[in-house]
Amino acid sequence: MINIATAAELDELAARIARIRPMSNSNPHAFYEERSEVASEVRRVAARLRCPDQVVPSDAADVPAPIGRQVERRRVLHAGGRTVLVLERTGVR
Repeated sequence: MINIATAAELDELAARIARIRPMSNSNPHAFYEERSEVASEVRRVAARLRCPDQVVPSDAADVPAPIGRQVERRRVLHAGGRTVLVLERTGVR
């Protein structure tokens, strides 16, 4: 049996899912970011329902999901006595 607090949390998640805007050409990252956040919340609720007396870490890492079909590349540059980490995202073709 699900308690009232969990049912309210599931209702809130359903409302968030309903409010997710469709992907737009001007900001496609917003859709994937919101979808990833809602999915991680659902995973937390599911883990809590599986083992209500103890907190179970999820199998997935708590990091943002890759955006679309993009690849992220990291490199370190040394310029002017400073070390700079450069993140580049490129689309897969």
